[in-house]
Amino acid sequence: MKRALDAWNEVGTAEEELPRTETTWPQSRQGRVTMAFDLAHHARPADVQETPKHITLWIPYPGSDEHQRISDVAIEGDFDSSGVYFDRLYKTPILHAKWTVDSADKEKKYYLNLSLHVARSRVVAEKSLPTAGFEERPWNEVDLDLFLRSTSLAPIEGNVVKTANLVAGDSKSVVEKAHKIYNWVVENTYRDAGIVGCGDGDVCAMLSKKLGEIGGKCTDIGSLFIAICRAAKVPCREVFGIRLGKTFGESVISGWQHCWCEFFVPGHGWVPVDPSDVRLKMLTENLPLKGSKKYNLVVFQPRVCYLCPVILTPVW
Repeated sequence: MKRALDAWNEVGTAEEELPRTETTWPQSRQGRVTMAFDLAHHARPADVQETPKHITLWIPYPGSDEHQRISDVAIEGDFDSSGVYFDRLYKTPILHAKWTVDSADKEKKYYLNLSLHVARSRVVAEKSLPTAGFEERPWNEVDLDLFLRSTSLAPIEGNVVKTANLVAGDSKSVVEKAHKIYNWVVENTYRDAGIVGCGDGDVCAMLSKKLGEIGGKCTDIGSLFIAICRAAKVPCREVFGIRLGKTFGESVISGWQHCWCEFFVPGHGWVPVDPSDVRLKMLTENLPLKGSKKYNLVVFQPRVCYLCPVILTPVW
């Protein structure tokens, strides 16, 4: 995967790319992102005797929202059919492509390239939080049931509920409970650089370990925060994306996937938090817990990572 960064709009020019809101920082980035998929090894597998009849590919399909604008989308490849579909439950857009395998055609490449232009504004979580004096509105759990549900890797039971009761205690407001859970997750996890990819988000496995031994990457630490929040009746969701990078010109960002969390404050909206990036900074810069406050992350003023994500796909 590659990203070509065309421009970095400084203060005062971001509104030319995206409309400003109270939660957007007056800077944005834009560039062209290309995702290349080579499936030839699936059509001609070396470790099986029988060649498959079909190959299918499902990948997240990026969309625009108040913080980013997707345009000039191009899809090319030698697939037989393709289309954009939506998950029935979460309404997540997914690009699907299908190839018919022809073992006699030695020239067929079985590839797909998805290319798009993105303009994205920074999101500053401090500005996403309710201001002083804000009072949460009454709300009905049924309206936000989708973001309070159990999942197979994060069931709202057992150690998850025990941890939520211990951490959130008798807190009443959504913001207060999320604040306590965020601090607990940051203080009691660590980034495990040995984990492949972003992790698998197995919350039960994480909470089966002793305090001080709960390690993971962004999907793991983010999923832990989300599961405890949901058990404490804090509507929460996970958002996946790709870091755009900081430099001009072409960059390979194949390993730059990232995810963060958002919790919902009734009467206010979604608030982004990123406990996993706190632990990343602590690891890469050898910071103690207090030392990482220079990033405004350990205190309850976290920011979405400054290497702005491209694909916003809510899951769970």
